[in-house]
Amino acid sequence: AAGAAGPQGHPWGAPPPGWYAYPPAGAAPSGWWGSRLRSWPAPAGYWMARPVAGPVNGLAVASLVLGILWLWWVGSLLAVIFGHVALRQMRSGTQYGRVLAVSGLVLGYVGLGAALLVGVATSFTI
Repeated sequence: AAGAAGPQGHPWGAPPPGWYAYPPAGAAPSGWWGSRLRSWPAPAGYWMARPVAGPVNGLAVASLVLGILWLWWVGSLLAVIFGHVALRQMRSGTQYGRVLAVSGLVLGYVGLGAALLVGVATSFTI
């Protein structure tokens, strides 16, 4: 039956793993935001993703930190290497940190590009 409450009292039934039903069955909005939410037409219910809690790839973190620190372009080179290795390790889907790895890669490539420009500029001036 359409609109019938599911096993947890939610119109769509039980949420899939890693998700939760919002609003919870029988819950009423409260506080400053709740007073505004009550005036809006609310849907029957929807699913929200739970925040992921899992291991973050250490090389992804190292890539971002080295990309930020720069360390006379050595950090940029290591940021690129660690970023690519981290992305390869995260393909299995058991670790998080893709945004960190990609950010480290971008910063690393920007640093290497700057090193290339400085090298070309100094070769013409010497």
